[in-house]
Formats: sequence, structure tokens, C-alpha cells
Amino acid sequence: MGTWRATAAAAAAAAAAVVAVVAAAAAAGVGAQEVSRGILEVDTKGSVDVPRKSALVKVNIQATGVPPQHVLIAQTAFADVKRILRELGVPDRDVRETSVTVDKACRYGCSASASAEYTYRTALDVLLPTIDTAVALLGRVRGAAANTVSVGNIRFPLVDPESLVRTAQQLSIDALERQASAMATAMGGRLGDIVALRSSDNKASLLQDDRSSYSRNYDRTLDVYTTGRVEMFHNFG
Repeated sequence: MGTWRATAAAAAAAAAAVVAVVAAAAAAGVGAQEVSRGILEVDTKGSVDVPRKSALVKVNIQATGVPPQHVLIAQTAFADVKRILRELGVPDRDVRETSVTVDKACRYGCSASASAEYTYRTALDVLLPTIDTAVALLGRVRGAAANTVSVGNIRFPLVDPESLVRTAQQLSIDALERQASAMATAMGGRLGDIVALRSSDNKASLLQDDRSSYSRNYDRTLDVYTTGRVEMFHNFG
């Protein structure tokens, strides 16, 4: 987020307005009246729920056999998964292979047949357009390749974060204006311009959760914290 400050012209205009008020009062012969200018500093927060518009799931494929059988089984399962995803409307660009490992299936106390076997594992990150697509994928995989393919670690990633930031930011500024107005009224003053705004948000933290956390990825809010400095004028004398 950035930091906004009033321009020198705006500050000069505010000062000129104070002088004009004093001069007008003196010219009208209404008793000398002084105007004091102060600054209110207000802290507010705006929050919006992170919508569950899409789902990011982990698809794991594991196959064991005597080479090259383990690879052939895994490749067949992979092709089945891709076919299912295409039928569900998921484009290939939303399927990303994140890891591939090949290791001995048995290391200690193995029979002769088990010693000859290897296990092939691959993991995919799949971005699904809707929650319903995730449910459909679970059902299709269970019926097609239940012994080789598993689906888990369902996450709800942050979509269009900049739009959420703008919405939360506006909410925080609206709250700031309401709070400053209430404070000025309670003190018998009136508000002038916002002379400075400083804001921060938790977007980076939410994006980090998308990459590394499953436990903090469900009910979430994008929060914008705003500190504002607002002019307040008070007539006395």
C-alpha cells in the first residue's frame, strides 16, 4: 500500500480559509473570534471476506511395480486424471506437476519379489474453477483410479487480491471519516481536509498461506489498516 499526503496547495488553501474566517468575523463587527486548527489522528480497519470462488487441490499419483511397470501404471493414471479434468472443464494450464520421485518399494526384510519393485510418485497442484468442480473430481477419481490416485489438501486461494484490497481500503476510509466526524462533533469543532493517510494490509500473509498452509486457508478476511490525520477547526473567543 502507499502513503498519501495533501499537496502544498491544499495546505495553503486550508490556512487561507482560516484567515478568511477570522477576517470576515472582524469585518462584520461580531466580536473578535479566533479559529484554532488542530489535527485528529484516527486508526481504523476495513475487512472483506475472502470468497471461495475456486479451489486448489493436491492430486497424488503413486504406483508400485517391477520396472518399467511402475512408470507405465503411473503414466496411465496421470492420463486418466488429465482426461477427467478436461471433461470437467479444467484447462491444462491449471494443472502443475510439483514433484516426481522414484524409490525402492521395500528396503528392509523384503521378499525377492518385493526387492525388485519400485514406487513412482508424482504430485500435481490443480486449480479448479468452482467448489462443485472439486466435489465432482473427488467422485470421478474415486471411481476411476482409487488405488493409484488420491486427492486432498483442498485450499481456497486468494483470487483478484487487488480488488479485495481496494474494497477493504474504502471501508477503512469510510470508517475513518465517520469516527473523525464523531470526535469533532463531541469536541464542538468541525472537520477540514484529510492531510495524510497511511495504510497497510495482510495481502502478503494471505498469499503466503496459499503457498504453505492448509490449516489457515478456510475462513479468512483481507484486512486494511488505515491511520488518517484530519484537520479540525474550532471557533472560540
